[in-house]
Amino acid sequence: MSGLNPEIFESFQKVLSDIRENITEEIYWNWDGRLQAAVVVVQREKSRIVNESLARSFDNRWDIESIQDSPNYVREVVDALSGLRERQFIYSSAPDSEGTILYAAYWPWSNGNLVSIRVSLLLADRKSLSSEQQMELLNRTLGANH
Repeated sequence: MSGLNPEIFESFQKVLSDIRENITEEIYWNWDGRLQAAVVVVQREKSRIVNESLARSFDNRWDIESIQDSPNYVREVVDALSGLRERQFIYSSAPDSEGTILYAAYWPWSNGNLVSIRVSLLLADRKSLSSEQQMELLNRTLGANH
């Protein structure tokens, strides 16, 4: 098996499914191999719907100001994503018993018309996901498109 609590994979897929169900246009999750994350791009006018869906799925939302007061594990997510800028948000769950964090990154594009949403896991000590764990996330990403 993947070595991670199966519930974290279920939570991952639920986040993806919830966003897809709440947006009225057809969107499909893709896989960002570089960041090992599910990714979808939506129109900026869908940002309220996306943020509401993410707020229901996660314990916390962090921005450029509040990130200074965040726990270390949240700053590790931000570091892994190369920082946080104005109008960008990180949504995070508390670490599970193994120290794994489920997170979402809300990244508006500089053109102001689009927003990227990435959802993934950060393992304890920023270890890389194994190929089996990546495959499980990829399968869950594709499963959320149905």
